[in-house]
Amino acid sequence: MQRVGTEPGHAKQAVGHAAGQPAPQHAGAKSARQRRYRHEVAQQRGKVPPQAGTECIHPGEAAPPAQPMNVGAALQEQGVGLAEAVKNSVASLFSLGFSTLEATDNGNNALKDAVKSTFTPLSSLSFMILLLLYNSCLAVYSVMAKELGRKFANWFMIYSFIIGWGVAFVVYQGGKLLGGS
Repeated sequence: MQRVGTEPGHAKQAVGHAAGQPAPQHAGAKSARQRRYRHEVAQQRGKVPPQAGTECIHPGEAAPPAQPMNVGAALQEQGVGLAEAVKNSVASLFSLGFSTLEATDNGNNALKDAVKSTFTPLSSLSFMILLLLYNSCLAVYSVMAKELGRKFANWFMIYSFIIGWGVAFVVYQGGKLLGGS
């Protein structure tokens, strides 16, 4: 067993060797941990210059002068970048034309007809409210289950569905009372 001294290059034998056990023959060999310890001790005593970026301030030492930050230039740079992004998006929209945003009819309207026959304007409004208020995102559920526990995540899913269904129910029944279809 070897004990590292406080000065670089010194190694002291440990006093507590078992009776009859010889001292290690490789007394000069150093592990990475011992080398790091010796380097840190030498650095604390000022014998080894600190590595770049690891300078620390000790009590009584003056702090290095702070560099002034130019906020105006940073904001101007962000504004220029935003203006470029908006200009490029508008240019790409008009270069493609508005026809790219239109849906084309390919003759297969079975789903469209089924939705039209099933939903009234009032029922579609209440359905949209339900979809907006309940938590349909499984990623949110999985993160909540991991961070807050599965029990809380399950209760949140049930709670959000009840809130969404309740508001959609009130909107639908209120619309029916007001004469909606």
